[in-house]
Amino acid sequence: RANYADTRIGSTSVVGGFSAGASPYGCEEMAGNLWEWTRTLWGKDWQKPEYAYPYQSDDGREGETANSDWWRVVRGGSWAFTIGVARCAVRYRNRPDDNFSDNGGFRVVLEAAPV
Repeated sequence: RANYADTRIGSTSVVGGFSAGASPYGCEEMAGNLWEWTRTLWGKDWQKPEYAYPYQSDDGREGETANSDWWRVVRGGSWAFTIGVARCAVRYRNRPDDNFSDNGGFRVVLEAAPV
């Protein structure tokens, strides 16, 4: 399961709240709850992405220094959208200077130190 509009929670959910949907590899909560910001550029026109797929990391789409005129890719859906977009393959766009309400955020990954 995932936190999306039809679950009727109406806001973000706590980490671990949907652990029953963990993959066999231990991955969980990779979609839904909030849109995940990425550093990937969408383009300057919100209606048409400037970068097509298949993905090519050296084509300029990973422009870390682009200004706020550029839309950025967000992915994964959020609690405010339907289940149809609550999957990690979904891409949308937003501007870095936009408020994005309370359904966008970052995914933080920590790596354990070697033992």
